[in-house]
Amino acid sequence: MYGAPRSILILADGIQDKYDIEIVTIGRGDLVSAAQDKGLKITVLKPYFLCKHCSLFYKVLRKIGRLFEFIKMAYLIKRKAPDLIYVNTISNSWPVILSRFFGIKNIVHVREGKNYIFPGSGKREKITRSVFDNADHFICVSESIRQLVLERLQSPSANVEKVYNGIDCDAFCNKPISDLRFKNGTGKKIVGYLGNINERKGLDVFLLSAKHLIDKRNDLVFIVVGGDVNEFEGYAEQTRVQPYLGKQILHFPFQNDPRPAFKAMDVFCMTSRIEPFARVNLEAACLEASIIATNIDGNKEFILHKKTGLLVMPGDFLELCKAIELLIDDEAFSNQLRKNAKDRVMSEFSVQKYIEGCEGVISKVLEK
Repeated sequence: MYGAPRSILILADGIQDKYDIEIVTIGRGDLVSAAQDKGLKITVLKPYFLCKHCSLFYKVLRKIGRLFEFIKMAYLIKRKAPDLIYVNTISNSWPVILSRFFGIKNIVHVREGKNYIFPGSGKREKITRSVFDNADHFICVSESIRQLVLERLQSPSANVEKVYNGIDCDAFCNKPISDLRFKNGTGKKIVGYLGNINERKGLDVFLLSAKHLIDKRNDLVFIVVGGDVNEFEGYAEQTRVQPYLGKQILHFPFQNDPRPAFKAMDVFCMTSRIEPFARVNLEAACLEASIIATNIDGNKEFILHKKTGLLVMPGDFLELCKAIELLIDDEAFSNQLRKNAKDRVMSEFSVQKYIEGCEGVISKVLEK
């Protein structure tokens, strides 16, 4: 399960003894079964006329289908008449618009980056504008995102607050974990990437670094965890690393459980060009992988350079190479960073702090 649904599931589970909570989502996915396993009420609105590569006829049908989905959501909100609507994204404006229409308080949790907060033009800008015009209160995943939201609002506001994502480090680590599949039996050091496969996540930079270091030394294996085979092969072709595939560079499709991959990694590389706040940094720290992250957004708020990890400039594969080699070659330094990062997660980014932070905002909004 990706970060946003996992975070809302953690919050709902953490406060369900105090509030009557119902999660509403469009279309089935991992969130549905996970919520049901925790005894949470969840309503699934059926999507209509879904298609990836549609003819004009089906595109028209899809627009009609979206109208049906909107009507069903409006009917559900009117019938349930909740005291508060908690919206877990700014990429869908419907719940925010409908909450304003029905006079229901709302909170919008901003997990997206600058590309969503300031999309510039087009459909995404219309959606973002609708969200910001109708939101009562914002929770932001990092201080950098809080500042962007304030900039978008063009005024200082007490209704924009920061709550960091959190993780139960002990529970995350203490379940049985096998990393043998990712170790590949080579005995070499593992340098890893885990995330979606797209330009924003910086996989091209990771692969260029892999190619450069493989040509230089023979004690490293690079693993890419995420996406599907076709997506990965496109990036492999773009960065000309095909000769290394299956040997020094290994690809594993999206994993529901990321722990075995993190446990296998000696070094985890967070190469994003935009990153509001990366839960994967917390997960990697819990499983004691040394972390290299781009010096941007929420990364800077968790990674303290040369204390809990290393920060590098986004897009600079040579700087990433130097950071990887430093952590691989200086084991004592790397071990100290791992310990510091795990300690920082447990003291500053616990799941309890996350739940208490969000619940504090919920309580304040309900009392208004």
